[in-house]
Amino acid sequence: MEFRGVDYVVEGSVQGRSLEKGMKVSIYAESETQSFSEGYEILGFSGAAQKYGRGKVQFDSVKDVFKVNNVCSLNALEKLENESKNGRRTYVIVKNMKTNQQGPRLYLYKGCWVLGSECSKIDFYRLFLMLNGLKKERHT
Repeated sequence: MEFRGVDYVVEGSVQGRSLEKGMKVSIYAESETQSFSEGYEILGFSGAAQKYGRGKVQFDSVKDVFKVNNVCSLNALEKLENESKNGRRTYVIVKNMKTNQQGPRLYLYKGCWVLGSECSKIDFYRLFLMLNGLKKERHT
């Protein structure tokens, strides 16, 4: 895959509970009407106190979000957040690797990270930078 003139190789799936700041991932979502694939860099996670994930990154990993909320699964986190006001939940804040647009894009629905109003479950695949034909992991 190429993003802004830089080559990446897709290797291995990543569980939603393992996401952390600096990871580069290819996401794939499929609904009845369309499929979607895009490259994102994980910038961090919002806190539930920030409506619709607006504001600064509050957490560096899903594990950090779990720790602060005293939960151990995405299902438990979603259940806890569903008790709060609309829009006050954890969002994954990302940077689109093609457009460089940043913001809160992913949220929890039925225990999975989803994208957009169709609530399509997302599959995550780890992206590694290719340099001179060799795979390199690079956190920014």
